[in-house]
Amino acid sequence: MNGKGNRERLRKARQASPPPVRFDPASLEELVFERRVYEVITPMFGGVVPRSPDPITPVRGTAIRGQLRFWWRAVRGGKSNGDLARLYELEAEIWGMAAGGGAKAGASRTAAAESEAAYAVSAEAGFSEVAAAYAGAAGAAPDEAGNTDAGTAEAAAAEATAEAAAEAAAAYPGAGKSGADGQKPHRSMNVQIFVRMLTPHDPLRYETPYPQVNREEQRERNGRNDRDLRQEPNSLWKKVAYVAFPLQSTRGEPRLPPGRVIRGVKFALELIYPKRHQEDVHAALWAWETFGGLGARTRRGFGAIRLVEIDGRRIPPPATVDDVRRDIEKKLKQYVGVDGKWPPGVPHLHPHMRLKVIGPSGPRAGSSGDDGRFRSAQTCYRNVEDAWTELVSKLRAFRKQQVNGRSAWPEADAIRNLLRAPGRRGRPQNEPKGEIIDKFPRAAFGLPIVFHFRGGKSDPREKNIELRGRLLGDGNSVDRLASPLILRPYACQNGAVGLALILENTGIFQWRGHRLALQAGRRTYAVDPFLTPKEAQKISPLQPLPLRTVDGKVDVLAAFFETL
Repeated sequence: MNGKGNRERLRKARQASPPPVRFDPASLEELVFERRVYEVITPMFGGVVPRSPDPITPVRGTAIRGQLRFWWRAVRGGKSNGDLARLYELEAEIWGMAAGGGAKAGASRTAAAESEAAYAVSAEAGFSEVAAAYAGAAGAAPDEAGNTDAGTAEAAAAEATAEAAAEAAAAYPGAGKSGADGQKPHRSMNVQIFVRMLTPHDPLRYETPYPQVNREEQRERNGRNDRDLRQEPNSLWKKVAYVAFPLQSTRGEPRLPPGRVIRGVKFALELIYPKRHQEDVHAALWAWETFGGLGARTRRGFGAIRLVEIDGRRIPPPATVDDVRRDIEKKLKQYVGVDGKWPPGVPHLHPHMRLKVIGPSGPRAGSSGDDGRFRSAQTCYRNVEDAWTELVSKLRAFRKQQVNGRSAWPEADAIRNLLRAPGRRGRPQNEPKGEIIDKFPRAAFGLPIVFHFRGGKSDPREKNIELRGRLLGDGNSVDRLASPLILRPYACQNGAVGLALILENTGIFQWRGHRLALQAGRRTYAVDPFLTPKEAQKISPLQPLPLRTVDGKVDVLAAFFETL
């Protein structure tokens, strides 16, 4: 929806006159009113506007709800004991179901018989309005009702946003409307989410990392070379270009413009939920704050968030690498535990998962008066950008290794060998000598992968060839595989550290028995991503590293972890 449409939607929502929020004191369930303030510490992109954040509501409650659902499954899904249907029921009880999901449908509704109490909520009530009404019905001041943030009381008269209205309306179908008997319908409340932007007087900063000049100007300056249509990005965007490719303009048809990011985002997340769900809600919040983010490509560090305060109480960040590590290990034991079993294919955390907290360990560079002394491994990077770019550089160095100008990984030569013209069995002179390993091990980092060829003598006719997800029984394929690898910066008192982790129960090892799909033009080939230890010994990026195997196949992600 364009900006004009968004403004019209907001105008209509504000003109609406919803009925006041009314609670029956005899039916009040014990609620928690919680307000958390966050900063987005790395550039954020993605939204309803193509290749750009939403200029009206860059942070949406629905998006945060989706994030919290995912991270709740990651930390608490073991309570299902491996039963996917049971996991769905547990999740719906806390976070709600999508509308149209059957008898229990409704964004956050549970059966009345299972609820501890019931109450009615206006379809367009906001956090402050609900808190005030609840406190009045209970005969207590807002603070005594569980809302300890004085700033929220001051905002009690603030209008509910259009999104908060939609969230509440979906959560409580029929709330605020009288039935045939004149009584208000009641629903058990689950987690309600409201978002308030906190940057109205500090305008958000939009940036186009890889700008493009117009064609006429470029032709006057540099001729008709398409490669020169892009302007030079700044230092940061040069360093993270390897993970920022979706922001770069495309040369295909249709040609897409360069993407934009947004900086300086600060917002309040306001939550209302039954106290019986508090442990689950806090578990999901902690996992999202620590490993997740907002927008697109959060698993590569975009949209990373920092918790600033809870109910007006400032939350100081940890001081050292060890502090971060100890805090994460403590929370993993508290929220995840070792009991229970996740259903197959559900990504999750584990107290003993593969996790690294990374700090600098070389001469401090880039500052005036530097004496070249080595920094302690326990100190943090000087800022978030240093931590982020270090993670990206390590990933790029591992995945992009070359030998004599050619990729040290086997995929490109495997494609050349697979697509070589019939009868052309001899090797072109520019191909490397040695055995061709017809495997695609970098699929472990996520799919799809697009391989670009320059049109050399040994290259296939197609310049762009895509490696997609697994082939299914009917010959179709699943295009995407989210990367099990998460890389993101995490704020410290005097800078940041780098976090790297591998989600359990996900990745190509969950697809054993299936092959990947290599799409070359209209042709599709079934290919294999799994290396044997003997094959791995012939791939130079893996040679110096200790190799971990799963059922006799090499775990490439574990090998990457050895480089951090």
